[in-house]
Amino acid sequence: METNNSKTSSSLNRLKAYLAAEKKKTALAAALIIFMIFLWIRVFNSKGPNAVKANPVTQQANANINNEKENKIEFIKLPRVEGRHDVLARDFFRMDGQFSGGARVVSTDSSTNGVREVAEGLRLDAISMGTQPEAFINDRLVKVGDVITVEGSKLYQCKVVSISESSVILKFEETEIELKLIRQSAD
Repeated sequence: METNNSKTSSSLNRLKAYLAAEKKKTALAAALIIFMIFLWIRVFNSKGPNAVKANPVTQQANANINNEKENKIEFIKLPRVEGRHDVLARDFFRMDGQFSGGARVVSTDSSTNGVREVAEGLRLDAISMGTQPEAFINDRLVKVGDVITVEGSKLYQCKVVSISESSVILKFEETEIELKLIRQSAD
């Protein structure tokens, strides 16, 4: 029993010492506690502001509200003034107008079946030269060693051999196909 009293008294002594050391914090905490007690007393004694009493809405007021909701919306065609830039001339997120990619068969042995079909089915959109070069071909991000499937009269597979700043070399069977990325001038 005595140890509980000593623990309680030592805790109180530590609290008193902390409060004495932090006089500004103690005064602010005491002021906030007094303010809180004052507000709770007002709440329980109902000394707050009077509540607003609701008036029932008449039928005529309801009719006016319904008439306002039934207003008709009229669409007005805006005039088109030449020289104003209020219409987007092109899609900023498409690269079709900025770059053109051309496929060129590098190997001399182009007699392999499907080489032209594969070359026409490949589209190079972008090249990224980071720590590991990547290319965006046929809406797919690829790196060296990846295999691309091209649809034609049948499914063809090409392997990415190399990626440089302006071209990508793919290998289809024994034939190499070079896809070039050429910057077009803005028209």
